[in-house]
Amino acid sequence: AIRHHADDDRTLAEQYAPTHAIALTAEGRLSQLLRGATSIEVNSLHKQGVLHPGPLLQIEATAPDGVIEAVAVPNHPFAIGVQWHPEWRYQHTEASTQLFGAFIHACHQFTREKRL
Repeated sequence: AIRHHADDDRTLAEQYAPTHAIALTAEGRLSQLLRGATSIEVNSLHKQGVLHPGPLLQIEATAPDGVIEAVAVPNHPFAIGVQWHPEWRYQHTEASTQLFGAFIHACHQFTREKRL
């Protein structure tokens, strides 16, 4: 089993360090945003998760133990939910940098389209 929650006896750097890999859904939105990646290492600091995604959610990534680590709304410009903390030292993690870059790009695109 994979520990998916924080160990308060550890330092923040230890708690937020990558703890396991996740498998990205082939051809999924997250995989596309991460330049075709099939797997990335993530920190895992959550106590809850999605057991059965609703009809509007698509599974984007899972942990080796089957826990859903990311979901997306397929027909939305940028509705992606992740179970890890990409903001922690994002500038040192390529996948986090790409994820935030894609989010910023989507925000700019939304603003441009809203002005039209």
